[in-house]
Amino acid sequence: MGVVKKHNAQVKLYEALVTLSKIKPIREIQVSELCRKAHVNRSTFYHYYEDIHHLIKQETTETLAQLMNILKDKRLDPTRINVTDEQTIFVDYQTVLLILQEVKAEHRLFPVLLQDHNDSAFYFHAKQTLYDLLAYLLDRHLEQFRQLFSEIPKAYIDIVLFDVQAESILYWIKTGMVESPAEIARLLLTYNKMGPLRTIASFNED
Repeated sequence: MGVVKKHNAQVKLYEALVTLSKIKPIREIQVSELCRKAHVNRSTFYHYYEDIHHLIKQETTETLAQLMNILKDKRLDPTRINVTDEQTIFVDYQTVLLILQEVKAEHRLFPVLLQDHNDSAFYFHAKQTLYDLLAYLLDRHLEQFRQLFSEIPKAYIDIVLFDVQAESILYWIKTGMVESPAEIARLLLTYNKMGPLRTIASFNED
């Protein structure tokens, strides 16, 4: 899937939304206010979008599609997943680093939307999106892992595999991305291999 080409009015509306979101919660931004800021007619806005949430959803969908396109050739390909082997790496360092870098570079609304005063539904949508992205990277190996625990509902497997990673990435975005992508990627990869207690111990040894 290629990058969707936007009309000039769409670019202006998005830029205006980013600007306004820095000074007030997105839920308080009105279409008329957004159009004034973007110097775009209301009729033009409604030509492209149903409302502001539709604009956000479209931007998010397109950004994630671009991420998928970039990552399609970077799936992990181990010979097997061995749940007894602590050296098993579920997602490789370079892939995680790329995910974090792309999120940081491609979607300036993410940090704003994740703030506590904005729509909590976006947080859960973003978290599910990260679940899907990580599942995509695992490809067929995810199904193999689920089969090992076929008696356990899928939701539990997804939580075990993805919840710490998703929450960590969202918190990193929400708090301004102070740490480098490399630092966060290292943390997640170490956690995947070693679990929480040994991860803390390994960082204390550095």
